[in-house]
Amino acid sequence: MLARLQRQRFDHGRLDADKALPDVKQMLPYSNALEDVKKLMEQRHVDEGVAQARRLADEAPEFLPGRIYLGEALVLQGNPEAAITVLEKIIEEFPDADDAWFQLGNARVAEGRLEESLPLF
Repeated sequence: MLARLQRQRFDHGRLDADKALPDVKQMLPYSNALEDVKKLMEQRHVDEGVAQARRLADEAPEFLPGRIYLGEALVLQGNPEAAITVLEKIIEEFPDADDAWFQLGNARVAEGRLEESLPLF
């Protein structure tokens, strides 16, 4: 699966024109909610932060930073397997989402799969 995703990343080119970018004004509340999640994580309220990140990702799947941060938060929670699932789904939809690739690499490192993670960075 990883090799297929990597091929897609480079074969795909830029984001599809069919996938319209969301209106920035509509994303502002989600951006604020993401900042709240990050504060929870910084304060070491990891389970609550993950729960809020999951809600944000569910409520606003078009808000890519929220979905990517859910993957990062799951790694911080000690659940890299769930993070990998979230991040691979993002990469299937958006092969050029570099932050998702980077966080996927971090999740693989957290699993102890260093060799697999290196090409993702």
